[in-house]
Amino acid sequence: MRLRYYLFETVVLIFIISIGYSCKNSVSHPVMKIVGKDTLYLLSLKTYQVRDGWGYDIFLGDKVFIHQDQVPSISGKRVFLTEEDAKKTGNIMIQKIKKKKIPSVDSLELIQAAVRYK
Repeated sequence: MRLRYYLFETVVLIFIISIGYSCKNSVSHPVMKIVGKDTLYLLSLKTYQVRDGWGYDIFLGDKVFIHQDQVPSISGKRVFLTEEDAKKTGNIMIQKIKKKKIPSVDSLELIQAAVRYK
């Protein structure tokens, strides 16, 4: 059981690090810390305006881990209606990372969180 936990933790950390290295640098405000085996990772959320709406970035340290300029799991290029809607979705993703789950959100979760988009 312990080995299984360490394998899962290792896979999640490799996933987080690989995504972080493939994205651009930026600065944001910390919202959560993740402790790896030998490293402390700082997660943060930053919202920004896009086209006629909002998007968000989740940073791992100073690297972009998730760049979301449209609403995930909704067909078409939909944007968040307000900054608060983008924050709600970003915080759902952060909570999943905190629980060591794969960061994704489906349409049902967006409905439950009352996230609006256009």
